[in-house]
Amino acid sequence: MSYILEVKYYNSFVVKKIENNNSLPNDFAKFPIWPGLPWNPVAYPVFPGDAQLNPIPANNWFIEESRIRGGYNNSSVSLGVKAYINEENSFQENRPNSLIYSGVFNSRTGINNTNVFSIGEPITKDLNPENGSIQLLHTEDTNLNIFQEQKVSYVLINKDTIYSGSQGAKESAGSTPVLGQVVPYLGKYGISKNPESFAFFGSRKYFTDSERGLVLRLSGGAGGGNGITEISNYGMKDYFRDEMGALSEESKPYNIPWEFGDGQVFTNSVSSFKIKIANSNANNNSSCKVLKGSLFQITNSGVPGTTGAIVTNVVDELPIEGFSVVTITLNKPILITSPTPPALTPIPKGLLVYYFKSKIIGGWDNYAKNYTLSFQNTPSYIDINSNYSTLCFDETINGWTSFYSFKPSSVFSSNGKLYSTTGNNIYEHHLGNFLQYYGRNYQASIEFIFNSNPSLMKNFQTINYEGDNGWQMTRFETGIRRVNLTYPTQVGLTPYYGTENFDSSSGVLSYSEGAYTQNGYNKRAGFNKKNNYYMSNLINNSSQSAGEVRFGNVITGIKGYFGRVKITTDQTTDINGSKEIWSVGTKFI
Repeated sequence: MSYILEVKYYNSFVVKKIENNNSLPNDFAKFPIWPGLPWNPVAYPVFPGDAQLNPIPANNWFIEESRIRGGYNNSSVSLGVKAYINEENSFQENRPNSLIYSGVFNSRTGINNTNVFSIGEPITKDLNPENGSIQLLHTEDTNLNIFQEQKVSYVLINKDTIYSGSQGAKESAGSTPVLGQVVPYLGKYGISKNPESFAFFGSRKYFTDSERGLVLRLSGGAGGGNGITEISNYGMKDYFRDEMGALSEESKPYNIPWEFGDGQVFTNSVSSFKIKIANSNANNNSSCKVLKGSLFQITNSGVPGTTGAIVTNVVDELPIEGFSVVTITLNKPILITSPTPPALTPIPKGLLVYYFKSKIIGGWDNYAKNYTLSFQNTPSYIDINSNYSTLCFDETINGWTSFYSFKPSSVFSSNGKLYSTTGNNIYEHHLGNFLQYYGRNYQASIEFIFNSNPSLMKNFQTINYEGDNGWQMTRFETGIRRVNLTYPTQVGLTPYYGTENFDSSSGVLSYSEGAYTQNGYNKRAGFNKKNNYYMSNLINNSSQSAGEVRFGNVITGIKGYFGRVKITTDQTTDINGSKEIWSVGTKFI
């Protein structure tokens, strides 16, 4: 049986009607619903993101513009059955290892063929599918660097390479329209699935290969250079292998439990309402925050409702009694029926679910000339104070020089300055406020080992350093510490617990923090200044071992073959000021 539908818009036609809800009265199926807003005669007609209307969301007519841009007398597609056709055998093909280019764009002559892809011309370039998908493209001079998961190559633009027995390789221009020959760089390296780790400066490109646990530098380009170098081998090979091995390429859910606010009742369809969020949750964050794009789910049984909506807007309220009240807006109305007060049982509860992946954020610091790299198990938009490790590589010494206490969403340089972003904020670094990131003060620390004459047992008696006031010693340990070391049962060994040849010293306060007055005399309980050095005795703080006559804080010095030391800035001396340290020494017998 045919049905005639009158459309009031001259340049539109109906393409589809959905009928899949048999629970509604039959009369509803007879009347299509126009999903758009009133006609806009000077611009595009406006369509909402969700073209369904309540209370009959399953019986909508979907209408599509037949004329290009919806303009008067513009080109019109012909009527027929081609719109929304369902093909049993789809001809669509996913080719993640291929390149395609369009026609040219020339603003001077008014030519814009960027939407023209002529299959009659060679407009594609295929790369080896065994090397995985293309993750990043980077132009350099007249060549295009291509970063696949397992390989790095470059494509010659408007030229090919001709090889001869006498002269080697020579580039020949004009032999190909756009994309020429694919030339691989030496070595089986790729960028894995972390294109966000890429940064470049001059002729150097930096990126990571998480599948191999490597940080790489590509020097030069098609014209020469050192090729790909494993800069993670400069004293940090084991660290990067372990750090990248802990990252996950799979999406993981970030769940925030919610419940309705006290006394809130819904018996109709709503898209904006208030919910309560605990100030701490199972993700161990200092505060819970609702993210746009989260999936809204109802989890407790006995509460009828519609789930699957997406959070499109969030308005934070003040925290109350361990909770925060948050107003959320969903992309479509939901129907929730909750009991009438005071019998709010059960209170509607659920989860806000957001999926995320681990990231490796890279960027070039044009101020300090460093490559900054941040490994993040959880992205910064979830938490900014945990689950990360940020450090930098210095080309002048070919080494990794420092760890940083900030977790960026992105890192970039502009006009010789370093910037990073987190959340909706952008920060400029190197402004003179030392040890301050994102409005929070941190402590700087240096860890090292005293290992002179490692085969001889020593008694470390003092510690000294040369530098500025404001440094304190927080740890001095010797020997080997073993805690809860359990051997496999099949080996036949007994589990071992405790320590071996281990001694430790009490901490040493900084010069300023250790100052006090006794009987009218100024004294120091920490570092004291002498001959332009800050010096202090090492007071033993170890537990008694077998055979010891005197131990603990009644004696000076700690025993061991080598010493592990940590020097840290204090939190009172010249906050946000510069604190330099040039050398640290010890006196031992």
